Amino acid sequence: MRPVRLLLAHRDSAGGSRTEDQGSGKRRPLAYAKKNGILEKRLAQVGAKVEWGGTYASFTATVDAVRSGSVNVLEGAISPALGYLANGRDIKIFSITDRVVDPAAPKTDGLVVPADSPVKDVKELVGKRIAVNKGGRGEYLLLLALERAGVRPDQVTRVYLNPDQAASAFATGKVDAWWAIVRAYPEAVAKGARVLVHSNDLPDQDLSIQAARVELLEKHPEAVRVYLDVLRSSPRRPRPSRTRSRTSSSPRGPPPCRGRG
Repeated sequence: MRPVRLLLAHRDSAGGSRTEDQGSGKRRPLAYAKKNGILEKRLAQVGAKVEWGGTYASFTATVDAVRSGSVNVLEGAISPALGYLANGRDIKIFSITDRVVDPAAPKTDGLVVPADSPVKDVKELVGKRIAVNKGGRGEYLLLLALERAGVRPDQVTRVYLNPDQAASAFATGKVDAWWAIVRAYPEAVAKGARVLVHSNDLPDQDLSIQAARVELLEKHPEAVRVYLDVLRSSPRRPRPSRTRSRTSSSPRGPPPCRGRG
């Protein structure tokens, strides 16, 4: 009988805005489990194996991979996941936890403007065009920043672009600002972009999730339980300001969330 395959996406090496992207790769539970072969050993006990897929810059970027079947287990922030679940029926969330952030890690996202921009503060973005990934963490953080600055969402124009499109639009002046995340952020800063605010400066209540394709959860729940157990038992750096886990104490995890279609 062919073994069950867990198809996992590699996390971006530049870090990102989600839980285990922060800080050193070997500090992230999944990266730790991969480096030490723990996941492979545990999955083999239930007739399953892991295959590592491509590298994706964000949760949103894995959507096509999920639809094509090249990835069947993924992790990320809940903000883009909910946007996807609202329009799809092929994945379910099976674990939700508070984000774990390494305070010593380099900044990995930010609202940036060109070096010569007259904008010095979020309040000065009124009437401006701002690039974000639609329904993703960038849009979530932008809305938080606007709220904190007392700017209504309808006082700016959100321009929905993927990271590559946003980088081009930002470089050519087609947008006035951009919430850059993951690889795009350090690249923008290296080219001279000026940062107005980071996610660390905001009351960020985003959560981290683990999700899987529906058929994997329904046909092979034992493999998913092993995967989740391995993540829970792997070392991670706690976030000093918030450490309470929202994952169910049940070995099965909380009831899965599913899109309505």
